[in-house]
Amino acid sequence: MIKNFKKKIVTFGLVSIMTLGLSVSALAASQDLNGGGATWSGGENSSSIVYSQIVDNKNDGLRHKATVWVENDEGNYKSKTGTTTGVGKSGRVRVTVGASHSKPFKVERAGYKNYVVVKTK
Repeated sequence: MIKNFKKKIVTFGLVSIMTLGLSVSALAASQDLNGGGATWSGGENSSSIVYSQIVDNKNDGLRHKATVWVENDEGNYKSKTGTTTGVGKSGRVRVTVGASHSKPFKVERAGYKNYVVVKTK
């Protein structure tokens, strides 16, 4: 009877640790936009920052306008509407919020909306 009880306690402990570990794992995603002319990426980085960004990949006379948004597990929501101003990291549209990990069964979220391609003059 005591062996059965110990097995149940150990099993419960392992399941709890696995569940907690899976619930705070960092997730990230990316998507090519306009045939690779731009890239959206978002998720949580190694510094526990939830981010969403659109980066212009080509110097082709096109800019990329969108609203990027993030939400942490506490419901703190931030968004930014903008147009890329150049190629690469320096011209990106980006928004961030700190990840809290206070609610282990709710995920941090990131995304974009209202994406359009804008020709430059």
